[in-house]
Amino acid sequence: MTTPVLEAAASAQRDALAERIFKATIESFELLHLYVGERLGLYRALADLGGANAAELAAAAGVAERYAREWLEQQAVAGVVEVAEDPDGEAARRYRLPAGHAEVLLDGDSESYMAPLTRGVASVARTIPAVLEAFRSGSGVPYEDYGPDLRASIALLNRPMFLNQLASRWLPALPALRARLQADPPAQVADVGCGAGWSSIAIALAYPKATVHGLDLDEASIAEAPPAPVAEPKQKRKRVPRGERRQRSKPKREKPAERKPIVRQPKPEHVRGRRKERRGVVVSAAMDKTIVVRVDTVKPHPVYKKIVRHSTRLRAHDEGNTAKPGDLVRLVETRPLSKSKHWRLAEVLEEAK
Repeated sequence: MTTPVLEAAASAQRDALAERIFKATIESFELLHLYVGERLGLYRALADLGGANAAELAAAAGVAERYAREWLEQQAVAGVVEVAEDPDGEAARRYRLPAGHAEVLLDGDSESYMAPLTRGVASVARTIPAVLEAFRSGSGVPYEDYGPDLRASIALLNRPMFLNQLASRWLPALPALRARLQADPPAQVADVGCGAGWSSIAIALAYPKATVHGLDLDEASIAEAPPAPVAEPKQKRKRVPRGERRQRSKPKREKPAERKPIVRQPKPEHVRGRRKERRGVVVSAAMDKTIVVRVDTVKPHPVYKKIVRHSTRLRAHDEGNTAKPGDLVRLVETRPLSKSKHWRLAEVLEEAK
């Protein structure tokens, strides 16, 4: 037998759960619309245009105008974009992406960047049939079955978090670990479960002495990871043709009667240790006492924020002919030994397998 109090409590629970499920359904559809805008570049096109109607957005993003109009109307109702009514009718109605929303949806360097979450939701939704089968059979769903959307979601969300927080706040909270990463001999770091490698890159950029090894069981994540950062090589000065050089008249100096011999003392080892160093992979050891080393440089593009990789080849002196192709070596700057050889082999860090 139920009492009015119990019936009222049950009714309140029923109504609360029904409302919760209804709201979750509406919000799930909004997430899918966000996914469409992120994957088709609609938000990027709208931000670049500074505001557009459906026809202008469709032309900029390469989609059908009818679908662009339906998507813009839904985004306006959801409060994601702003709309300006036009007296000429619906076709001329213009839409704009607010600056605060643009950071959340487009700025991959911001810790408020949340657009990749929509990829994760869409990826999990696509694997529901496999999850149901796993419930029945007791097996599992392999990570790679979730597809590229889930990998991209995790990598894009991790990127600003690792690049902004890992080296500046998290690792400094462990003083002993931070001191080891800065000390000699250079530390060897195993970044287990590195995914697309943004944690490894953040550590390598903050602690250039350390060598970071990114490890992950998912081969696709490793393949999609950006190249490893290395020290930036010295930029060469631009050569000006002799005919274009500015001619300057120099006063003639009288030749002295006697010239004192110049005696150069060798620099002490602690001074030599301050010379520039480079790390790279030996690509050729065919010449006697000379190796060719490929040095890779990785840094973010100042405008597009993409990781740009640049390779240069250096000739280095190898007195004992110890290095072989494929070896990871450390070079130290030295006096010019020939026209193209200004480096010497300091040590072989890792032999080729």
